[in-house]
Amino acid sequence: MQYQYSQHLYASGGSMRHAPYPIPNIAKSNQKFYRPHHRPARAPTQVDDRPADHWHDPKNLLSINYGSKEQFPYSISFQPLWGPCKYGVALLNLENGQGMKQGEAKISEELPPIFARYPTGTLIIDWPGYRQDTYILTLVDPATRRHVTRAQLGAQVTHYFKEFANTRQPSDYDERSEGFYLGVDGVSYDQVRLSEVYTKDGHTFRVQFGLVPHFLSVQ
Repeated sequence: MQYQYSQHLYASGGSMRHAPYPIPNIAKSNQKFYRPHHRPARAPTQVDDRPADHWHDPKNLLSINYGSKEQFPYSISFQPLWGPCKYGVALLNLENGQGMKQGEAKISEELPPIFARYPTGTLIIDWPGYRQDTYILTLVDPATRRHVTRAQLGAQVTHYFKEFANTRQPSDYDERSEGFYLGVDGVSYDQVRLSEVYTKDGHTFRVQFGLVPHFLSVQ
């Protein structure tokens, strides 16, 4: 398992398929996120009313990496409107379709024209310490027959990451790994950033997440 601070490398993986995700309106998705279990609760990460991207230091943003841009040359990046950080938008903002630059831009503007033929794609979510999972990603809005926007793509990834986290059981975590536990007393929702969604063929997409260390752990 590889992970680094503030590096633009990538994660990969994939297996089980799920039903296609409807284009968001952009409404809030499932708020539960974690299943409570034997680990004790802790204080929330963010402790004030500032925007969710304002409070973290980009020097401490942890990226989980499995590949490189040489392997996956095409990407759709997510840049925040607030805070000192230059990349990585909080999932808290993405589920509401806010907090990102150029949220209304079509994803087709950042991908080669040859990729425009795919109405759906495969989204692979990989998180250190867990087995990877695969979901159906909507690339073309069936109502408008146009490519989804960056905001809609970010909302889909947020929805699926929540589903990924909510369906992991305590026993799914590999205690021998150098991963990051999802759950009570593990990674909390407000710590997660979406940095990039990337691909090499326009059909299979992988995700680079950012993880903001808990405020008690930051030196």
